[in-house]
Amino acid sequence: MRVLADVPGFLWRGQVTDRAGRKGVAITFDDRDNNAQSLLIFDPNTGELLAHERLTLSPVRISAYQVILDTAWTDRLN
Repeated sequence: MRVLADVPGFLWRGQVTDRAGRKGVAITFDDRDNNAQSLLIFDPNTGELLAHERLTLSPVRISAYQVILDTAWTDRLN
C-alpha cells in the first residue's frame, strides 16, 4: 500500500466494507482514457488485497468485481 501511495493517480478513499462484509481501506484509480475507474480494497492490518471493482464511469455501472475470499501456499500446480 505504501508503494501505491506514491503512484500518481491513485486516490485514498478511506474505510470501506467489501461485498463479503469485511472491513477494509480503499483506493481508486481513474482510467479516463477507457471511461473507467478501479477500486482496490485492502485489509488494513495485513495489506492483503480483498477485492477489486472496475466501474464504467458513463453511465456509472459495475463492469467487473472480484472478491478474494482466501489465499494459501501450495507446492503443486493444478
